[in-house]
Amino acid sequence: MRTSRTNDYQKQNAYSNGIYSEDSIGLRPEWITIKQAANYASVSERTIRSWLKDGLSYSKASKKLILIRIVNIDNYLLSKEVNSSHCEVFKKVDDLLCFS
Repeated sequence: MRTSRTNDYQKQNAYSNGIYSEDSIGLRPEWITIKQAANYASVSERTIRSWLKDGLSYSKASKKLILIRIVNIDNYLLSKEVNSSHCEVFKKVDDLLCFS
């Protein structure tokens, strides 16, 4: 029981300090590592590193530790989102090239 109370206190403290944010599934970390970011976005760590070079915002906590805000990943992916008019162009190209 004491461990549970300690964990609850630690989570609440982390939440109030901005380390965690609340979303529809409960608390989640604000800042994550490259490995966690790759898992979150369902891509490889190499892809995350490529996104960092392409402009994904991050913080360098130490020489080897890079931390990324989840909201930055979401915003980066939204900036790369293809709208429906682009999909129509691709569909027409596919139709012309007989890929349909």
